[in-house]
Amino acid sequence: MSEVTAFSTYQTRSTLLVERERALDARRAGVSDLRQMVAMLTTENRAREEQLAAERSRFRDRKAAQDAKVSTKETEARTQQNRISVLEEEERQLNKTIAERAKEIRTATAEVERRRDLERTLHDAREGLNKAKFALEENDAKVMRLETRLARQELITDKRHAQLTGRVPQYWFPRVPEVDKSASLEDTAGESVYLVDELA
Repeated sequence: MSEVTAFSTYQTRSTLLVERERALDARRAGVSDLRQMVAMLTTENRAREEQLAAERSRFRDRKAAQDAKVSTKETEARTQQNRISVLEEEERQLNKTIAERAKEIRTATAEVERRRDLERTLHDAREGLNKAKFALEENDAKVMRLETRLARQELITDKRHAQLTGRVPQYWFPRVPEVDKSASLEDTAGESVYLVDELA
């Protein structure tokens, strides 16, 4: 009986050992699977971290580039605003200059019109002076012709007076200078000629 009991106990122990071995093998396999899974997850995590680092680097680069573009745009905007301010000031100055030039043009136009009026007045005055000068020259010519005629007539009268005095010395014939000075020269000359013609 003791042998049977010992054998049964041995079998039981053997079975327990086998089951324990199987359990240990299963645990070892599970641990190995877990280790493989951890290694795989670690590799995957490392790859994801590297990818994330690369994406972060690209994001920083894009952000830096975008910030640079924004800064450039802001600088350009400030430059354009300053240019607009300068152009607006230039426009104000130009408008002021245009207004001043327009005023000067109006003043110059008024001065030109005044000078034109003065030129017309001077032209009319010159025409009047020329007409007066022409009339004076005509009068001078008439006076010269009359003086020439009078001198010629005086010569003729003196000649006839001398002839008459020589022909009829008993008569007295007044000479032209001895006649009334208030009479005109033409009347005196005509009277002398009339006397000469009467006695001729």
